[in-house]
Amino acid sequence: MWRHIEVKIKNFTLITKKEAMKYLAPSANALGWGVEESTAAIMAFSDAGLQGSIAGQAFSSSLQRLANPTNTMQSSIDELNISFFDAQGVMKPLPTIVGDLEKSMKGMTEEQKAMHLQQLFGAEAFKHWAVLLEQGGDKLAENTKMLEESKGAASEMAKEMN
Repeated sequence: MWRHIEVKIKNFTLITKKEAMKYLAPSANALGWGVEESTAAIMAFSDAGLQGSIAGQAFSSSLQRLANPTNTMQSSIDELNISFFDAQGVMKPLPTIVGDLEKSMKGMTEEQKAMHLQQLFGAEAFKHWAVLLEQGGDKLAENTKMLEESKGAASEMAKEMN
């Protein structure tokens, strides 16, 4: 008999991850991000109260925007002197992108940061990127590494509980 197993990490559950990943995974995968990187973002969103489809849908759309920036987006990219892709056209890791945004926005007012986040990622995903900036690139890198090192932990736990 199947048992429902819910693993909580702060406010994060497998149920909310599944709902968020339904929207985020295809975009993140197409841009070269692994499940751990995407999950680290969803964990941050969940801690801030953005869960399930709310966590995945707008964030996914914001990633899609990066592949073909509008003139307004390009203006912010140029002003901040940032890039989302490396020289080979590969999307940078999420912790690197957030770290670059942190550095480029250092000393800006909250209004200036909000303007750039909205121009770059859209009004709907603004809150997602604000959460990531608040958490910081180092914490996202730490959570991504923790998830990468925990491969198989959930399946081992499920075996032990059966």
